[in-house]
Amino acid sequence: MMTDIIELTFLLIMVSSWIYTLVVYYVYYRKYRAELAGVFQLLIDHSIIHFEDYYFYEQLGVPGFGYRVSIISMILKGRRIPIDNKRWIEPEVGELIRKHYDLSWIRGFYRNGYLMGLGLGVGFIYALLDKIGFLS
Repeated sequence: MMTDIIELTFLLIMVSSWIYTLVVYYVYYRKYRAELAGVFQLLIDHSIIHFEDYYFYEQLGVPGFGYRVSIISMILKGRRIPIDNKRWIEPEVGELIRKHYDLSWIRGFYRNGYLMGLGLGVGFIYALLDKIGFLS
């Protein structure tokens, strides 16, 4: 009886956190995809990147959104990012982006990723406990 309650709790936490994070991820995508596209267009207009540099991730839609957010997040943190073997996005580009856009929502987007990680961690613990026979 007790193991059934533990098993149900693990499954409930795992499934609810995954559903919640997927819904919130999609909401972020719908709300901020145009702004993110504008940031990349700003970089193109200033000849920092070419359209082909991120076109693949733009075409992925929802899955590519997270990658594009991570690129902008690294730029805003002042990191030097390689585009290819000979081209880099320099840390100074972060100031250009900050002048034109308020991207404070990126912190909330990453908090959502931490919650997804929590659900994944609970899933791993559940699988481990099931494997060693604790939940049998």
